[in-house]
Amino acid sequence: MTNLQTPGKIALKGLSNVSLAPVVRNTRASYETGEPFALPSVMYMSLSEETARSTVWADDDVYAEMSSYLGTHVTIILAGLSLELFAKLGMGSIDEDDGSVYWEPGLAKKQFLLNFACLQANHEYRMHRMFALTVSEIRQGTLSPLDSGGKISHYEIIGKLVPRKLDGRTAQVRDGSDLAWLTHTTPTASQ
Repeated sequence: MTNLQTPGKIALKGLSNVSLAPVVRNTRASYETGEPFALPSVMYMSLSEETARSTVWADDDVYAEMSSYLGTHVTIILAGLSLELFAKLGMGSIDEDDGSVYWEPGLAKKQFLLNFACLQANHEYRMHRMFALTVSEIRQGTLSPLDSGGKISHYEIIGKLVPRKLDGRTAQVRDGSDLAWLTHTTPTASQ
């Protein structure tokens, strides 16, 4: 049963359960993801839509206003980032002999399903699945000497969310209390 009525106080209060799942297939015929993995120590996340707008003029008047969606810029701020996660995000490869990571910024950019939940004021969750996030870079915050206050140097995962090729959809959003929906029902679809 789906209840689409507004359930009282729905202001978003907190971010949790952030995870990524590698996109295995994103074609016009099918969409499939691999096993999700958690992003630990997320401090905050920002989403910013990018659109292109144009105005068509005719006879000294506005004939049409057009707008098209180009994607959503995503920045995820983490307090820390393990070398294993750095490699999973497509920024390098792990040397099996000594456990170090070779940073390889020229690697092909990987695409992920981004899952996260936001606690609402009514104590339910608003859960999000964002289908096609391409991670483009990882930035490390400013490093400072320990004797100058020892501030934590955060990491930024930066990418762009675009519609999946199968159906042009960008995300799926659901309200509820069962957080298992985010990771236990890995989305697959085909036409």
